[in-house]
Amino acid sequence: MKLAHIRSQFAKAGVGLHVADKPIVDTNPDIVQMDIIRGFSDRRRYEKIRIWEGNKDNRIEVVNVDSDLKQLILMVHEPRREYIAEVKDWRTGKTVKHKDHTSEQKRHFLMGVDERQLFIATLRRGVNTVADAHKALKSTELTLAEGKAPGKTIRQGEWFFVHPTMEEAKALAEALHKGLVAEHKKEALPFNRGGNPHTADYLARLPSDVSTLKLKHGFPAQSRSATYVRGDISHSDHKTVKLGSWRRVIKNNEPSGLLNKSGINWID
Repeated sequence: MKLAHIRSQFAKAGVGLHVADKPIVDTNPDIVQMDIIRGFSDRRRYEKIRIWEGNKDNRIEVVNVDSDLKQLILMVHEPRREYIAEVKDWRTGKTVKHKDHTSEQKRHFLMGVDERQLFIATLRRGVNTVADAHKALKSTELTLAEGKAPGKTIRQGEWFFVHPTMEEAKALAEALHKGLVAEHKKEALPFNRGGNPHTADYLARLPSDVSTLKLKHGFPAQSRSATYVRGDISHSDHKTVKLGSWRRVIKNNEPSGLLNKSGINWID
């Protein structure tokens, strides 16, 4: 890692950086590890992205910086290495250990400031700019949903909230009215990867089998399971989102299950 260049690029982005002098997690010391540290110095709160470079043969480079957004693209390239991964289930509080390995492919991360907190997001493919990274994080499902849905999409962290189509809204209303689906209160959003969950005042899941929810044209409103929320969507690191009506929940395109494979100990 060309430390001087890395430091200058983080400074250019306005993102705090801490280069660790020891591994963040007690696992294979040769792998690249990253997380976000927070604390107080002279009574002032600070945040920094912490990086352990691992083996000196590892490549860590800043690909692009967007100073206006205070975000950057970081590329990591290292050999395949085995290590012991630990994943904590926030629902049960239990930590499970298992063998895993780093990818030998180049990995790209979008990181920096989002609202009021630092974040690190794993990208599915390599990108050259921060703008391209934002596009890469929008899934095909989200793009299609936005194309059919009226109004503006609202985002909180990795979650997007899209207006349902008229058919979806009708199917959900009918399912709730007939008691075919439950309306959960103060429910965590699904597919949580660890850390603090995003919590919705009201959440409902419309199952993939909607054959009983026929519309006037005789076809079901959708062919796959979908989650809808309304009310306040809260998270300790984000500004509360207020939804006056049901919105469909769609996660960004960040790979799931890569919490440890990406070399990231904590991410949100």
